[in-house]
Amino acid sequence: MKYERTFAAHKHNSHLVTFDDGKRYVVKCYDTTKPKALMNEWLAYQIAKYMHLPVPHARLVSLPPTLLPIPDKTTVIKTKTQFASAYIEGKNAHEIAIQNMKNTSQLASVIVFDYWLYNRDRTRKNVIIEQNGADQTLWIIDHADICGSFAWTVEQLKQLPQTLIDSKMHRIMASFTTIQQFEQAIAVIQTMPTLLIEEMMKHMPEDWPMTEEEKKQLVHTLVYRRDHLVPRLIRKFCKQLWPELV
Repeated sequence: MKYERTFAAHKHNSHLVTFDDGKRYVVKCYDTTKPKALMNEWLAYQIAKYMHLPVPHARLVSLPPTLLPIPDKTTVIKTKTQFASAYIEGKNAHEIAIQNMKNTSQLASVIVFDYWLYNRDRTRKNVIIEQNGADQTLWIIDHADICGSFAWTVEQLKQLPQTLIDSKMHRIMASFTTIQQFEQAIAVIQTMPTLLIEEMMKHMPEDWPMTEEEKKQLVHTLVYRRDHLVPRLIRKFCKQLWPELV
């Protein structure tokens, strides 16, 4: 295992590490000022995998305390468990034009995912474009801010906005989609058993503090948004794309 570098934009909370399998991962630690960030990342990853979205492989890890250069005077602490996401070689959508994507069939599902989890942070910086010859693959990253915040509370979950999300990246991705793809994506999320979401809550690492009340409310919020809110909001979103829809 080899430590490579810290990502400057994330200060002491995002590290590039080569694991024993030779693959590189971005490792994020627990930040006491962002108490829900790692939980958000892990939950979003599991849901994204269920939806077959283009999300880098992630895993929970327990790195040696001495491996990561985290100063003592910081809000980042060395808990037993860290979140690790495979590092994708590429550029974000601010740095490269989207021209020849080979995974356009997944993009409507990404937008549905963001509405379900109320992810306002789908900016061009949180999309990585991997170049393979003339082909491009779009990957989605950084889900620490789902549910509106990396420090959400039970009361905030109860009051998540029920309006369209203003995202330029959504509009860019939507230009490659069809209404049928949105309908299919909604059908997929509605196949996800509530029991599975509850199991995700039960198996969160114990060193990422979350109360039973918070877990229960998060499940309730996700089920409500999935079954009642997302279909309505996606219809509104699609009417902006295709005004002829009734």
